[in-house]
Amino acid sequence: MRSHLYACVAVPKEVRRRAEEAREAARKLVKQSHQLSDRADVLMREAEAAIAALRETMRREASRRLT
Repeated sequence: MRSHLYACVAVPKEVRRRAEEAREAARKLVKQSHQLSDRADVLMREAEAAIAALRETMRREASRRLT
């Protein structure tokens, strides 16, 4: 259906142009969404690593104080 819309000469040129613009905008939004999701995953892993490091530091400090 989409390929017909973009190629059909019976569809006004303006409609085809706007459909193509909408398609390109959708592509960009999907790409941006994937990039943001990937970035969020990286930040979550970094936060988890920082929490693990903090817990380890707290555990070592507690052990040091007991000795």
